[in-house]
Amino acid sequence: MSLCLGHPVHGYYTSSANPVFGKAGDFITSPEISQVFGELIGIWYLTRFSAHPKPALRLVELGPGRGTLMEDVLRVFRQLLSKLPVPPEISVHLVETSQPMRKLQKAKLSAFGHDVHWYDSIDDIPQDVDGKTFTMVLAHEFFDALPIDIYQKMDEGNFLEKLVTSTEDASGSERLRSIPSTMTPKAALLNTAIQTYSSPKKSGFADPLDALARRLAALPASASAEICWPAWDIAASISKLLRGGGAGLVIDYGGERMFGDSFRAFRQHKIVSPYETPGQCDLTANVDFKFLRHAFESVNYKPDPDRPSPPIRTHMLLTQDAFLHGMGVDVRLQKLLDAARREGGEAGREREKRLREGVERLIGTREGTGSGSDKAAGRPIEGRGSGMGKEYKVLGITTGEGEDVWPFI
Repeated sequence: MSLCLGHPVHGYYTSSANPVFGKAGDFITSPEISQVFGELIGIWYLTRFSAHPKPALRLVELGPGRGTLMEDVLRVFRQLLSKLPVPPEISVHLVETSQPMRKLQKAKLSAFGHDVHWYDSIDDIPQDVDGKTFTMVLAHEFFDALPIDIYQKMDEGNFLEKLVTSTEDASGSERLRSIPSTMTPKAALLNTAIQTYSSPKKSGFADPLDALARRLAALPASASAEICWPAWDIAASISKLLRGGGAGLVIDYGGERMFGDSFRAFRQHKIVSPYETPGQCDLTANVDFKFLRHAFESVNYKPDPDRPSPPIRTHMLLTQDAFLHGMGVDVRLQKLLDAARREGGEAGREREKRLREGVERLIGTREGTGSGSDKAAGRPIEGRGSGMGKEYKVLGITTGEGEDVWPFI
């Protein structure tokens, strides 16, 4: 999965031959559907900043795509923060390995006049050492593209790792497929952890094996489990960036449970086999938000004696529909519709139609509104035919204790 998506020459995201997003690509994302999505996310971040203002504000986005979401957020910041007596110093930090994508992001964001920095890894972003920076981290459709391992529970209770092999079909063409392996080192480590971490635990988890052991042990024989090991380290790194003060959002599809058969590929807005055309289609898997929640909070159980910091908190998981309604999507849409009506004529009516259809796709619970497909559409988990408003989930991360954070209440 890592090679198929991130190979420096032939990877799906790194090759300029793949349009990726939009009608000409393989799927469409929420910020590409409507500006309202990014605007309301920007407002959420500003509510967190206004509650804990600092002289500097940095925005960190993981996998920023074409830069559309960050562009919408920065436009909100420019409109609202400019009214402050002393606006904060803003910098933008993008974790992006694709050079073609970096060029698109630079073209979109340079007009705002902020310092923009690019990194290959979140761990390359410097920590806030003086406590004067409020950090905002955004991961929209990022974790679903991280590589997964798939394990299958055998009758005797042990897990075997599924691997990919190649065979020739009747015509002599090479075909890829997955098979249960013999015992691999990672599967052996997993089985040892399940036997070791057996007692119930009331506190949080400091490592991924501890967080997964009891959940895996409870699975029935023959069940499969998709585990995204890199997600743990990246989530913990996000928490470390937020420790000096900040807030984060993870927006993706999945749920607070383990998945076993969500691995799939997208090509030309249709679901295809992930083994058919490696490097030429998008690969994705549902996000286990419970695993992510434990990972974000894991830094609380590894205190830094040299840098005392408030705890990291994760909030209730919301559907995208609930989050956007909580942030006033109806009010924002009405203002845009009023502006379109004042514009008048055919152009105004067409803009009004696009606004309505775009927001309906964001909050709707059925497929089929508008053109193009999102990556949650048609997924084989939790019911076919559900829309973006239900399938996409929003997880909020903040620092501090006891504070209610809207709309996660």
